[in-house]
Amino acid sequence: DHLNQTPERVTELNTRGMRFDDAGEYEEALRVYAEALAIDPRASAVWNNQGVTLRKTGRFEEAVSAFETALTIDPLQAVTWNGKGVALSSLGNHTGALYSFSRALALDPDFAWAWSNAGATLNRLGHSDEAIAACINATRADPEFAAGWYNLGNAYGSAGRYREAAEAFRRALREDPALEKAAIHLNLTLARLP
Repeated sequence: DHLNQTPERVTELNTRGMRFDDAGEYEEALRVYAEALAIDPRASAVWNNQGVTLRKTGRFEEAVSAFETALTIDPLQAVTWNGKGVALSSLGNHTGALYSFSRALALDPDFAWAWSNAGATLNRLGHSDEAIAACINATRADPEFAAGWYNLGNAYGSAGRYREAAEAFRRALREDPALEKAAIHLNLTLARLP
């Protein structure tokens, strides 16, 4: 039984949990992550992944707690700061979210997801110019990042810059033709053009 308590076992369980998460089997993923954390409660990657799964299931407070535990163990993980920011934003704590995104970007200035999430949050707060700048940074960091283009389109739309918004939504759809919300927003934006 001691062999089942090794770091390799924790890695194996973490990988299984991620596979369950990817398949949408969230409760099974959470069960596997709990098993891994029972072996090694300081496995920050497992805490992070548990936070991601909890966020996907709408359990935002628990997600923030899991991300905070991961960050207590390893505060230098940009992806964990970003995940915490997304969960905080979902709870309406936009100031905390922006702080988390800024911590992620301090660790990884080319982290497209953190730029895009910061831009979306700034846009929700009515700071469309700052949102545009953040989303432009996201698309520069990863020109094929559909969510960055989508959030840029929303920020341009909030600023009343509908032609630029339409172009950003078109680019989002070029990068990910299945991104339905970009198609919907493109049609709404085109209806606003003269």
